[in-house]
Amino acid sequence: KSLKIENKKSYDFAICISGQFRGGEECIPYWLKESINKNIPIFLSVWDKIGVPSGAHGNKLQRMVPEEIKNLFSNISDLEFYQDLKGISEVFENEDVSEKIDFLIENFPKADLHTEILNESKVDLLIKNQKVTNKNQFKMFYNMTNVMNMLKKYEYINNKRFKNIIWV
Repeated sequence: KSLKIENKKSYDFAICISGQFRGGEECIPYWLKESINKNIPIFLSVWDKIGVPSGAHGNKLQRMVPEEIKNLFSNISDLEFYQDLKGISEVFENEDVSEKIDFLIENFPKADLHTEILNESKVDLLIKNQKVTNKNQFKMFYNMTNVMNMLKKYEYINNKRFKNIIWV
């Protein structure tokens, strides 16, 4: 559901977004636009590279391939792509997030946007050294913890405590 607050007074809301930035350029501008006149800060913590979904995601290849070349992959299954075309799949796994975040900052200068881009390779090394069994779950909570720390710092500096936090 969307956040629909009609008048322009300040609300005790914060919006927290964490994780992969897949599709972020399509949905985050909506959140930014809605938050500007409502004085709702947004806290965004994402990985430095846009990864490819893993696990049981149906038709993930067609979802991640750019529109301009989608027809080239229409007869290839996800399994064929990842097993038989290993070198090609790496091209899609290394899309840099910083340009997308810079675009949001430049196009929504009035938004109260707080961002942090985390180096996923460093966290992968930490996971390896700690012998973590569920890598994806660890990384999800690591990123969520980072957003919470950003939020706490904001609350401390501004002597404010949010009553409502929307997790996206």
